[in-house]
Amino acid sequence: MLTPAEMSRLTLVIHKKSEEKLISALHESGLIEITDIADAPDDLKELLEGEQRRPDKQITELKSFLERSIEALKEEPLGSIGEIMAFFSPPKRQKADLRQRTPDETKDDIEKLRPEILRAIALRTESEEIREEKGRLKDERELLTLLNPFDFDLGYLGRSEFLSVKAGFFEEDEADLLITELKSKEIDGYILRKTETGGGHVIAIASLLHCSDEVERALKKFSFREFSMGFESGKPAEAIAVIDRNIKLLEERSAEIKTEQAELKEKYLPEFQVLHEELAVIKSRGEGLLLADSGKNLTVIRGFVPEKEKEKLKSLCDNASFGLSLCIFEKVDPESEEIPVLCTHHPAVRPFLMLTKLFSTPKYGEIDPTLFLAPVLVITFGIMLGDVGYGLLLVILSALILNGAGRDDGDLRDLSLTLVACGFSGMFFGFFEGGFFGDLLPKFAGVNYTSGIIDPLADPILMLVIALIFGILHLNAGLILGAWKNLSAGNRSGILKEQGVWFLLQPCAAVLLFSFFGWAEFDQSVKTAAIAGTFVAVAAIMLFEGPLGFFSLTGFLGDWLSYSRILALALATGGIAMTINIITGMMAGIGGIVVIAAAVFCVAGHMVNFILQVLGGFIHSLRLQYVEFFGKFYVGGGESFKPFTYKRFYTGQKGDLK
Repeated sequence: MLTPAEMSRLTLVIHKKSEEKLISALHESGLIEITDIADAPDDLKELLEGEQRRPDKQITELKSFLERSIEALKEEPLGSIGEIMAFFSPPKRQKADLRQRTPDETKDDIEKLRPEILRAIALRTESEEIREEKGRLKDERELLTLLNPFDFDLGYLGRSEFLSVKAGFFEEDEADLLITELKSKEIDGYILRKTETGGGHVIAIASLLHCSDEVERALKKFSFREFSMGFESGKPAEAIAVIDRNIKLLEERSAEIKTEQAELKEKYLPEFQVLHEELAVIKSRGEGLLLADSGKNLTVIRGFVPEKEKEKLKSLCDNASFGLSLCIFEKVDPESEEIPVLCTHHPAVRPFLMLTKLFSTPKYGEIDPTLFLAPVLVITFGIMLGDVGYGLLLVILSALILNGAGRDDGDLRDLSLTLVACGFSGMFFGFFEGGFFGDLLPKFAGVNYTSGIIDPLADPILMLVIALIFGILHLNAGLILGAWKNLSAGNRSGILKEQGVWFLLQPCAAVLLFSFFGWAEFDQSVKTAAIAGTFVAVAAIMLFEGPLGFFSLTGFLGDWLSYSRILALALATGGIAMTINIITGMMAGIGGIVVIAAAVFCVAGHMVNFILQVLGGFIHSLRLQYVEFFGKFYVGGGESFKPFTYKRFYTGQKGDLK
């Protein structure tokens, strides 16, 4: 748990007769990571036939083909409310029993369903065309409604032998400005009619051809938006009636399409999804084999396997290939090649690994700080939030996400589990800090479930002392890990330069500070030793680092004082919550309908404070890890182990159908 899993270099030789079955078993197990055979040592390359496979284009084409049909049968856009509901409560997915079929059998099954696949795509295409046409017709109907008061034949619009007729929209008073402009230019060969509408005027203007160019120039001078119609004849009211009939026909056809889509979805969508997943699995297997050497009789794969999985892998290969395979394991050399990193943790700690990788994946053989990050993040967040009500809200919200979009393994699930732990921590420390939406209960219900053992608002100095004690312990934990890292690497001088000087400086400086401020009494011999120790430590730092050693001293002090943010966030949570409650009480004291406004303000205010404090607490807790703690020992920069596998959503082995 302190370091990533130990790895072994694997060379796997497979006879062609058993290749398909063994590759399938390997892919389902996810035990190995495949690396490019081109990077193999020269002595191995000499024994290889030097042939690599080409991608199966038909698989890619069929996968894309099925994707279109699946998208075609999915639900139409749900709108913002529907999307939120779908996020917290997506439809449950039932996995189908995994059928063992060859790639050719999968292709044949898809070809049998080709008519239904094409039909699903055609229905979706027609549905989108109907939606676009309805939108166009509705826009045109809106324009026709604006022209309805003029009651003229739409065939008049445009240029004829003698006239130019236009209709359009003007902003606010610009129609009057147009009339003034036309009069000022003494243009008299036109007729203009206007009617007022929301935000401006609709006008119809007919001009003789000899003055139409001047009229058009005047129109362009102002914000004239000309109407473009799809009707060549008939009055606006008649055109509106035609549009209404067409929209009704489109809606009827849309309903028919939805009915047919629902039938196809119920009957074929699960099979489409299973086949699509099978194609994705086949494609994934093929992409892995592109990295292998594929000869006439043998396939050679190079990769990595976790040390503890070697026997399991050997047994799997022997069983799947009936002995027609050979596993060769070699000790890895981190100096000569990049070793993939597989971090293994207890399920309670595993979700926090995402946060470590967000900073940087550990290098192979380096300390994995997740085990230390998890409890410290939860504790510091809980102290910063320090409110039972806000903690309870966070737990409920995180649980809803876990039941919804966070149901499947992944970063969202890990984040949700992390926030659940943080929420319970906020409730725990909220009990000790005496917060439930600030002082909501004692202020409005006269109930005080706890007086609060440590109230940041009442005794901020005590909270600051606790935060600084916690900080110095946390920093020294980082220094100890750094010393262990240097010791493991045989870097004894590094222990002295990077950690030893700080282990000497801290107690000496503490004695001097406590003596100076009168917080404690020490013998003169202790003070003398502290002065000497401080001088030696500071001199060593300046010697090792030169003038930059000054910034190391101030940097360490800054890192320690940075933990005062624990107090700041705790004060912010309680202080803002209390302010919201005070204002709510003042509003409610007015009485009448203002009581409802007070309740709305109270709920909205606490929701905003909840969001701010959860974000602030999480970000600042994480910062204490990334900047202050990791900076003492952690480098990162590793590459995660990428197993040769594919995560199934719609199919599973018997016993794994959940």
